[in-house]
Amino acid sequence: MTWRQGVYRFITGWRRRCVAGLDMTSQGLHWVVVLDSMDESRQVLVAQSLAAPVMWTPIGALAQPESLARILRALLQEAPCKVDALYLALPDEHVVQHRLSLSDQLEPEDVNFQIQAEMSALFPDLEGAACIDHRCLPCAGAAVVTMPRVHEAVAAHRVAVQSLQHLARLAGVRLGAVGVRGEALALLPDARKSDTSAGLVVAPEQATAYALASLSWRVGTFNLLANCTPLGQDARRRRLHRLAGCAVLGIAVVGVWDDALTWVTGMLGVDQRAGAPQVTSVMAASSELQSETGDEHSPPEFDQAVTRTPLQEVPLARLRYVGTISRESISQALVQVVDDPAAKAHADVQAPVHRVAVGDGMGPDAGRLQRIAPEALHVRQWLQVASGAWRSEEVVLPLQDGGTR
Repeated sequence: MTWRQGVYRFITGWRRRCVAGLDMTSQGLHWVVVLDSMDESRQVLVAQSLAAPVMWTPIGALAQPESLARILRALLQEAPCKVDALYLALPDEHVVQHRLSLSDQLEPEDVNFQIQAEMSALFPDLEGAACIDHRCLPCAGAAVVTMPRVHEAVAAHRVAVQSLQHLARLAGVRLGAVGVRGEALALLPDARKSDTSAGLVVAPEQATAYALASLSWRVGTFNLLANCTPLGQDARRRRLHRLAGCAVLGIAVVGVWDDALTWVTGMLGVDQRAGAPQVTSVMAASSELQSETGDEHSPPEFDQAVTRTPLQEVPLARLRYVGTISRESISQALVQVVDDPAAKAHADVQAPVHRVAVGDGMGPDAGRLQRIAPEALHVRQWLQVASGAWRSEEVVLPLQDGGTR
């Protein structure tokens, strides 16, 4: 396995699982171990039959679970890998099946109540002591809102299901599902269709055990175990949780990296934009602002006291913050105009430096100096959008290298 495959498996929660199917009949035991996953085809590791007939009681319970548990424990120890889950099935003669139609407007709790009530009425022997599972069959043709849905239900005596749970507990293995033997055989062609691996050859008498093991990832099959999540559904849920966790971790790493880069550049005195103005935030309200005077052609900043300066005719991209001067607790910023035509015409003429205070106008877009900080100037300007409304934004002019504070 390469490191790329390892990273992919960690991120996606990919894992191959070893599952086993045990078919218990009056002729003997049939044991199949399958290595399976969501992303790869299944591979049969073990396929064998044992001459150990199984006796069932009239209600479908195992007659001698202790002796079967010893055999099963030996099979588990001989398996080439640790078995994650065991899949069993009850014989068809000990399971009752019924179909009924219910309105699709019913809530899931009402559907469960209706199915249990009808199964108890049809099969009085199971009343109060039954394990019931059901599924909704797909509608044929176009779906109609008011069309009743057909539900297929199966039920078995609770003692029969508990005997299989007791068997798995004695053998020391997790019981993944208790299904119906006939259903496993019916779904066997779908399992073989998706099986492209070069595993062991499964004999005809081992087909049910193979179907139980290979269909462990299938969602929608009958399972008479209460509150048991299918292996495939549990794996998909774990994968989604792992992907969500990795996405959150990636976002956090990107945020921390951005903060760390900003801190390092600040410590080194490096300006990432080489002194160009930086738009740090757009302070637009929920509805775009308009002038209080009602004139949509005038930005709201004109209604405030703005001191006219020559810098109002110069774009902010040509202004450089080079220093500050303070006198009697009043601070002024020193702003230099770069690429000045007068300075270009005379090589001995230096670009002019202007003094501006808070409230002075800067830039042609109704800019107003909001705050003077040692490291940057904060200018608020107004931009008119296509609808005619005005949107405000804050532009930061950082202090240039060699500036005076």
